[in-house]
Amino acid sequence: MTNANFLSTILKVMHAFPYHAVVQASCTMTAANLCIGNNFNLNTLLRDGFVSLMLNALRLHHLSWEVKSASAQAVCLLRALDPTFLQRIIKQETDGAVLLERALSGFETSLARRALEELNIQLHPRIFRASQA
Repeated sequence: MTNANFLSTILKVMHAFPYHAVVQASCTMTAANLCIGNNFNLNTLLRDGFVSLMLNALRLHHLSWEVKSASAQAVCLLRALDPTFLQRIIKQETDGAVLLERALSGFETSLARRALEELNIQLHPRIFRASQA
């Protein structure tokens, strides 16, 4: 099975089992980790709807620590691999930024804090610029 087929299978599993939190968390982390050192996989995920599936998992499982943790880690990883990742989420999904903000706010890692700060800057640029003045 090629990488593209494997990623497609992961996305199909996420789509087929939306109400299974552990499946969503596992697939989110697996898909994100397969992008390390592989731009083709990253582009495939972004093109084939991974962001929507991840955000849907956050909507359905907003109380699940596993889903929030996996999503936060995936966002930090994908943001490191693609600096435009958060901007894409904000453009694709109207409530995507709010969902990510909730997921990221529970983590005290430097990567999560930086991703959360970047998300806030993009959501509220005037407020952030005023606070820096």
